[in-house]
Amino acid sequence: MAFAKALLVILLLAAVVAGIYTQFRIKRGRKRDAGE
Repeated sequence: MAFAKALLVILLLAAVVAGIYTQFRIKRGRKRDAGE
């Protein structure tokens, strides 16, 4: 049960990190497009 809870926390963290990373990439992509 503890393992399942730990796995859930890891998946949640991974989802948050992926969301932040995606936002960061979109912002950088927009800046680059505007610069060129």
